[in-house]
Amino acid sequence: MPEGQLAPLGENLTKEAKDFATELRALFGALHISLRRYAVRHHYDPATVSRYLNGTRIPPWPFVQELLYEVTEHRGARLQQEVFELIRRLHRAALQVSGKRQYVVQILQDQLTEADKEHKKAELREQALLEAVQLRQRRIAELEMEVLEVTSALRNEKAKRSELVIRIEEIGPAEDELARLRREVDELRDQLSSARQISEESEAKCADLEQRLAEAEEVARAGQEAREREQLEAALREAAEARSLADSLMEELTVLRQAKTEEARRKRTEATEEAKRRAREQIEKFTHEVISSSPEKLAITLLRVSTSGKDSELYQWTSTIGHSYPISLIGEMVKECSKILPSSTRSIIISFADTRTAQEAIQVVEEFGDIPMLGHGISLGEEVVTWFSWDRPWSDIDKLLRELRKSGRGELANLALRTAAENQNSRNFLKTVTSTEGDDRDTLIQYAGQYRTGEELIPLIAELYKSGQSMELTKLLDSVRSNRPSEYAQTMDKAKKLGLDLS
Repeated sequence: MPEGQLAPLGENLTKEAKDFATELRALFGALHISLRRYAVRHHYDPATVSRYLNGTRIPPWPFVQELLYEVTEHRGARLQQEVFELIRRLHRAALQVSGKRQYVVQILQDQLTEADKEHKKAELREQALLEAVQLRQRRIAELEMEVLEVTSALRNEKAKRSELVIRIEEIGPAEDELARLRREVDELRDQLSSARQISEESEAKCADLEQRLAEAEEVARAGQEAREREQLEAALREAAEARSLADSLMEELTVLRQAKTEEARRKRTEATEEAKRRAREQIEKFTHEVISSSPEKLAITLLRVSTSGKDSELYQWTSTIGHSYPISLIGEMVKECSKILPSSTRSIIISFADTRTAQEAIQVVEEFGDIPMLGHGISLGEEVVTWFSWDRPWSDIDKLLRELRKSGRGELANLALRTAAENQNSRNFLKTVTSTEGDDRDTLIQYAGQYRTGEELIPLIAELYKSGQSMELTKLLDSVRSNRPSEYAQTMDKAKKLGLDLS
């Protein structure tokens, strides 16, 4: 294949993965650039981008968002809402049938995004309402001041008008009053001369009184200081009593605040417990509705929920069927879903395998194991064993292996070992290896080197190296070299860059 050219669509793709990959390739084609250039531009591994575009691996949603943004920017036109919704719906459908972990994570991310949007809207609305309240309170205060000012101005205006009327009425008698006053002025001038004489005599008398007053004040000052000292001591006593009263009131306020805080905490606790109780009742009611319905009715319900586009509600139905539906009806449930909505059968089996015991898984395998999983190319028994062994603790997987071997199902036992080796995260796989012994231990290590992807192989090598499992690390590398010789040198080179001395 020429460098940068898209690889053809992968073989044995589900309808959902094929539809999504076709739309993704159409978007990528609109950029008119090579695959390698796009991978370098966005810091992706070219091989990973190639697998995304040929449908063999479903990309995370941020990758799809980056591609949509790049296409929109390249075209210089706004992305149509219908196109965005189509891409998102195809991505969720492909993710749902590809595996439970990525789909569950994506659904939770979508729910978190929606919840965060609702939270921001609530905060903005709260802020807007607060500002509106403050604005109206300020306007009320302004209007109250304006009312006071207008009322005051009106009163002043009335007073001025009354005074003006009185003055106009008094203009007539004012002339007679003026003549009378002139006569009085003449009389007063005569009296002024006599008053000046009296004033001189009074001045002398005042000087004498001032002298006597100074002497009297000197005598009184000594008594005033004593009175002031008594008043100061009384004020100090009152201040001490006031401070004591304030301390007492502060203690009472502290007690009241603590009581209020405890009451609020109690109410919050009661509200939380009530919400939990209601949630439990709703879950129990929903579970009862599920387990009391026939397989035919449940299949029709799943189809209705799926066509409505409510992914979270569909996930709730399939999860509840998986972990609560009677074992004796699981086979019929899978048959009905395969006829009407094949994509939901895997979600049901994932939930079943994630929550049921090894004995329940064996019961389904023995009773319904040969039922084909339409659209998946495997039987119900293989599907149950695969998802049960995906990331369960080794103690559960070990119980499943014993029952499978006891019933003569060696191929399914090997499938369980391969699934655990291929999909368990590095730390869990290390715990699994240290918990096993003999042939199972060697088989797990061989399968890990043979089937784990390059991205998941390096962390496992690092875990074995750090934990001192040198013998197991050697067997793992031997398996890589034997089964994937073209990747062995690259794996050793990556380990060396991480500072792992594997020589």
